[in-house]
Amino acid sequence: MKNLCIAALLILFCFKINAAGTIVGTIPITGTSIGMFEKFEVGVQLSASYSNPYDPDVVSLQAVFTSPSGKQYPVNGFFYRDYTTDDTKQACDDNPITYSAHWKELATSYNWRLRFAPNEIGAWTYTITLYESASHNTVVYHNNNLHFDCSPSSNHGYLAVSGNKRFLEYTDRTSFFGIASNFSFYNGRNTLPTSVLPAASCSLVNGCTLGPQCAPLCSNPNGFRHTTVAQAMMTKWLSDFSAVGGNMARVWMTPTCGLGIEWEKLNNYDNRQNRAWELDNLIDLCHTKGIYIPRSP
Repeated sequence: MKNLCIAALLILFCFKINAAGTIVGTIPITGTSIGMFEKFEVGVQLSASYSNPYDPDVVSLQAVFTSPSGKQYPVNGFFYRDYTTDDTKQACDDNPITYSAHWKELATSYNWRLRFAPNEIGAWTYTITLYESASHNTVVYHNNNLHFDCSPSSNHGYLAVSGNKRFLEYTDRTSFFGIASNFSFYNGRNTLPTSVLPAASCSLVNGCTLGPQCAPLCSNPNGFRHTTVAQAMMTKWLSDFSAVGGNMARVWMTPTCGLGIEWEKLNNYDNRQNRAWELDNLIDLCHTKGIYIPRSP
């Protein structure tokens, strides 16, 4: 009788742990028809929230994508916040009230994302697995909706070193001739062209009068600060670079005034989700402009 009671308690205990969180549903952010080497993105809704959704020792999400030929590719998911911006709120991060008001988070039930670039034409399927470390809870999610079709595209694929170790080439073996430049950051102490900021917001920057240039956002002449116009400046620089034939850019991930997403807390990106969103947009811009970003060690 005693053993039966213990067994019953263990069953109840395991049931309670395994019910901690589950995958509620998914939504294909980019649709279900994807060009080869283009981005497929799916949003995932979980039933639970977590103390640190960025820590795989707390929670992790993974998908396994299966190609038409049967090859499988595991991909890790990530926690994501989406934003829009209020361009009438322009400031340096030493003015925290106006600075933080620039970004407006967009509400969504699908804060978890999975991204994948298919490399075979045809019908793909995938499964998603949720793992919660503390409870050892594992949920495998699959249904008939977890699929997409890959069609031919003009995308040549990834860049890699050629077989003779002398050149760069695309996945489809097309040669690549790079025209590269280094892009650091807008430090908030330079003047701003009116083409970057709308006229309405330009007049709000340190009380400057409308003219060919706006005043710097950061009045402190020492140090480097992040500003609300850093994204606009990087967009302008990369667009101008592309217009004259540039196709490879080194983008800095500096923690103070650039796009570094981890600074205040190790392995926690809550305070930098707005910069992660900006980086996401810059990567999409580079894709549109045909600019490759090399992965730095």
